[in-house]
Amino acid sequence: MIIVSFCFLLVTRYVFSRKTERKARLEKAGRRIAIVGSLFLLLVLALKYQADARARTNAPVSGQSISTPDGGLYLATYAYLGREEVLLRLYRRNDMALIAERTYTELDEVGLVWNTDKLIYDTSAFDGHGLYRLAASAFGSNPCPIPLARGQDASTFGD
Repeated sequence: MIIVSFCFLLVTRYVFSRKTERKARLEKAGRRIAIVGSLFLLLVLALKYQADARARTNAPVSGQSISTPDGGLYLATYAYLGREEVLLRLYRRNDMALIAERTYTELDEVGLVWNTDKLIYDTSAFDGHGLYRLAASAFGSNPCPIPLARGQDASTFGD
């Protein structure tokens, strides 16, 4: 073991010595390996993204649910992407505009719970991660809540 380590040390010292041009060739080869490796990684990531996008686009709708507390302003459709992944799409019913799209893990059957101000799609999540806050009716067709200034409430918005 000591002899192998010593030989490796001598070879490394010779490769990086100033007397030879091996150091420049080694640096050049290292840059090429880094560039080719980076391009290969980008290609793999792009192909994975393309496959995921195709799976999301071609996912057949497995079910849908209409919001009841607000009189049916929203429509939620869901599709199974495989194993335990569920694709949820939330639409505004008057113009069928896509408001939100979420992918989450669901081990059991999909259960959507509608409240007046939110859609709970992942009942096992906590800290507000398994829900989507619906737009307040006072703001019309805005698909997301508008942050208000400190001390301002929704009744004075726009004054």
